[in-house]
Amino acid sequence: MTANKNMIFDIDLEKKFLAALIQNPGEWLVVNGFFSEKDLYTEDDLTHSSILTVIRQGVEKGEDIDATIVSQRVEQLGFKREGDFSIGEYVRSLALRKIGKESVLRLARELRKLSVRRTLFNTGSELQAKMKNIGPTASYVEIIEEADAIFNKEINDFELEGNEPVNIYDNIEYLIEQAGKDQGEQIFGKYETVNRIYGSLHKPGNITTIISRSGVGKTTLAMDAQT
Repeated sequence: MTANKNMIFDIDLEKKFLAALIQNPGEWLVVNGFFSEKDLYTEDDLTHSSILTVIRQGVEKGEDIDATIVSQRVEQLGFKREGDFSIGEYVRSLALRKIGKESVLRLARELRKLSVRRTLFNTGSELQAKMKNIGPTASYVEIIEEADAIFNKEINDFELEGNEPVNIYDNIEYLIEQAGKDQGEQIFGKYETVNRIYGSLHKPGNITTIISRSGVGKTTLAMDAQT
């Protein structure tokens, strides 16, 4: 794989990730919710994405996957890897690297960040081209909407993942009851925005307005809807 001028990738990190996954294919189920082949650098070499495809397909079919099977299936894809050894040998060389299964999640998160950076880098180039070529008769609103559409299309595709999902409505009945007794209490702890919204709704006569970018999941309620 040749170097890219923006250098927003890490081939050695990809090798470590695939090495850990080849040795522990079941760990794919830990990262498949936010990671895919598109998160690997594929500008001039499909080796790594092809290896991941073989592992993913095998795991999703419930098959027993090991380095030998991955090597055979990647070789069957029929393309040649540059250098002195076959792609099957490349897979086997990865399998010899000692990378523990606990590294799969950590490495996937690091590679995902690089993928996001690459995408936003390319989005910036697309945005520059659009702004350069937009017609002189375009209104202020049209210009902003064009830029917003390009940027948000990519942003909305990203899954924001953490260690574990957080349910801010745990023990909701108890929290509401306590808040009724002490209106100064922050019902949702560290979630400051939700606290402010709840505080406004809690007091009769207040009006709360929620504003966000287009396409991020707002819901329209009827004027007579009850909250």
